[in-house]
Amino acid sequence: MSAHTPSAERSAELSDAFADERIIFQSAVKELRSGAGPRYESRRAALNNYPLTIYLDALAIEGNLHDVTSDSVRAFVESASNSPVAARTLRSVVRHKTADRKWQTVIDVTDGYELSTELQCHRAHALLMTNQAERATAILTHVWVVGQSQIKACDPVFSEWYRRSGPSDEVVWSRALKAADARNMTLLRYLNRFASTGLKPSLSDLGAMVSRPDRVTQKTRGAIVRQQDIAVAGIKRLARVNPGRAFEALQQLERRFSFSDEQMRAMHSPIVRHSLFAKSAAPIEWLMSRLPALGDDELTEIYLRSTIANADWEAFRIAFQWLSVEKQATDEWRYWRVMAAGPGEATRSEAELNELASGRGFHADLAAEALGLPLTL
Repeated sequence: MSAHTPSAERSAELSDAFADERIIFQSAVKELRSGAGPRYESRRAALNNYPLTIYLDALAIEGNLHDVTSDSVRAFVESASNSPVAARTLRSVVRHKTADRKWQTVIDVTDGYELSTELQCHRAHALLMTNQAERATAILTHVWVVGQSQIKACDPVFSEWYRRSGPSDEVVWSRALKAADARNMTLLRYLNRFASTGLKPSLSDLGAMVSRPDRVTQKTRGAIVRQQDIAVAGIKRLARVNPGRAFEALQQLERRFSFSDEQMRAMHSPIVRHSLFAKSAAPIEWLMSRLPALGDDELTEIYLRSTIANADWEAFRIAFQWLSVEKQATDEWRYWRVMAAGPGEATRSEAELNELASGRGFHADLAAEALGLPLTL
């Protein structure tokens, strides 16, 4: 009996179709390594339809990084945009041109593309060095405001930025809040060197709040907006260790501050999340009002699983409605909605089970088992 399969035969056909091009490709690589000349160009011209040509073009660019032009790099990136080789080659070009201080080339070859953090930093560096500070600062603010140390490739442009102007208090504060969320006390202390005299007390209070979130209701210093930010950071941190106490502290803070809807959501979400697991939780009535208001599928799923564990099917039926339409339509939650069926839902539940059982997957198998049907294999 023949061992050939249609896919194997197709692969063989493709291999035969490119046999001549493969020989030309290998010859072109040899010519490229010995120095691209007329013979390389003639071989390259014969490979326009060969699938591995982009790797040959990448080799040509990376072997000529000193003299490669912006136009040729951009043409290559456009032609190879769906391949990882495009990003790798662009990175090689940008690193080389940055080292050569060819700033305009760096700007030209990175313009309009989605860039990695490293390439964003190189682009910002080039913009700074060509006196385009406003454009550079927009990029620098984005890559600098993170809750941890940034990659070393960004150090040169950061140093140049610090020498010229550095981050504003607003930007320093934004990064401090990220550091607080990450509980990165080392970074919080480091940020003090960039803060103005007026910002330093707020940074100090923010660090203290991260270390001792149980003191979140104590007075803090600085502008009201920063005091509110500190309160939000403290509540979020306290919710992780004692959601019940975080709930009580929030009630006090609401009498002092006018929090935005976004800030309230940022505090409610961790209180709800950790209350679903903790012994010291926020009041159940409050939790049941916040869960549907937050509209967070992950939190709702956590609660639904607790109702399943307790066989509290009435509570399940209520909370099921808080899931998004997309989540309700998944096999997992369709199955459990059937299991939680209430009075008068027998006909609907049987139809739902039959539909589930006709599919494939874990919950389809459970549905088939419940109906006494053979599994769909």
